[in-house]
Amino acid sequence: MGRRLAPAARRDQILDVGAEQFAAQPYEQVHIADVAALAGDPLIEGIISEELAELRRRMLNAGGLHGRERVRASIALSGWLAFVRAVCVEWLADPDHTLTREEVREMCLGALLSALGEAAPITTPALECPR
Repeated sequence: MGRRLAPAARRDQILDVGAEQFAAQPYEQVHIADVAALAGDPLIEGIISEELAELRRRMLNAGGLHGRERVRASIALSGWLAFVRAVCVEWLADPDHTLTREEVREMCLGALLSALGEAAPITTPALECPR
């Protein structure tokens, strides 16, 4: 993917892409689903990939896993992060708001626990986030 950008350069890239979106249409017509669609942009895709890789690395380090368990958890986390991304884009784009934030959170948490299985000693309270 190339070298990792400094935080200021990454921020500038994100702001430039966001500015393009808002320049293309009136502010009130820009929706989160439109912004999520930018994920197909190679620039945004690169930023997202870097950030997901960093998140996975931090989660693995927090779990203190090594060897085979770390490899297994790394693969599971890669799949889970892709799942969460897809679920969130679908949820945000749902015009009927069929699921609540809590339901989406529980779905994602359940998928994480299933994906990790015995790979990591993670308990639900450790993964709770503010509501």
